Amino acid sequence: MTTKPDDTLKNPANWLPATRMVHGGTLRSEFAETSEALFLTQGYVYDSPEQAEERFKTESGGFIYSRYANPTVTMLEERMKLLEGAEAARCTASGMAAVAASLMCFLKAGDHVVAARALFGSCLYIIQDVLPRFGVQSTLVEHVAHTDLMFIQVDDYLLSNELAKVGDKVVVISGSPPGIIGSTNDIRIHKVGDAVHGKAPIYKTRD
Repeated sequence: MTTKPDDTLKNPANWLPATRMVHGGTLRSEFAETSEALFLTQGYVYDSPEQAEERFKTESGGFIYSRYANPTVTMLEERMKLLEGAEAARCTASGMAAVAASLMCFLKAGDHVVAARALFGSCLYIIQDVLPRFGVQSTLVEHVAHTDLMFIQVDDYLLSNELAKVGDKVVVISGSPPGIIGSTNDIRIHKVGDAVHGKAPIYKTRD
């Protein structure tokens, strides 16, 4: 069976980065809006009590409560996933929530963290003050230059200084644009306002 050109173009894996930025993860409602809609609801309608039960048990797809997910945030997550070529992406309400979740979901008592000395102060607080309460120790190293090659430099620095070995999990906290290829980092944390939106505010409440 020959694949139709239209089918190929519909596959996000075949899109250029610029197309992924505009159309990746798009979820249109029945109103067929051209721009991403802002879904301000906290709850969702179910066709039956049985469907509601299935969703809350994660036995079927669909949204259940905006604290967990909603279409607006899901579109952003899917777009970031496509740009990174990642298995998944998650958005949080703050940068520190992202940092804490990225670390504490994987660490356990007895583990050791290697971090840059020049990290943002709140990141250092999590690493130096919060993690030790759970039996996780840390070592601070000199800053790695923040460039487009930063991801590769992090790997090289850790390996050459015997601070990590191949196979260790690496988390990079970055303000660089997503989609930089050439690294084996497991998790990248991006500040949406800097990395994706050009350092401009996403929402403006007053002048």
